[in-house]
Amino acid sequence: MKTLFAAAALALAVAAATIAADHPDHAAAPAATPGVREFTSVNIEYKGSKVWVPSVFIVKKGDKVKLTLINNAPSGVHGFAIDEFGIKVAVNNDEKDNKKVVEFTAEQPGLYRTYCHMHPAHVGGQILVVD
Repeated sequence: MKTLFAAAALALAVAAATIAADHPDHAAAPAATPGVREFTSVNIEYKGSKVWVPSVFIVKKGDKVKLTLINNAPSGVHGFAIDEFGIKVAVNNDEKDNKKVVEFTAEQPGLYRTYCHMHPAHVGGQILVVD
């Protein structure tokens, strides 16, 4: 149980840093293309717990989202799915083939679940689409 909480705390810390980068007072460079939100999420394994880091993403309604998924977990292939956006990919952990890119448009505000369709209990997260 401690391992699961440690992994969750790590994921939340990384997500908070990602969110902080969007704060108007932050001196981050603007997105490469207006209306396009680009993220990278890495699948890691810590003491048997697997998690995509960051696992929480916040975008605006109408944004085009480009999400690069990298699997560094030694336990093998893991999936990434978002049912409402028709996303379902398997990401290999072989370093020659451990990266996939998914793209979608955030058309409706809401909170959407992300998960590994291959191992639903292992890795999960959320995408929040705001108006």
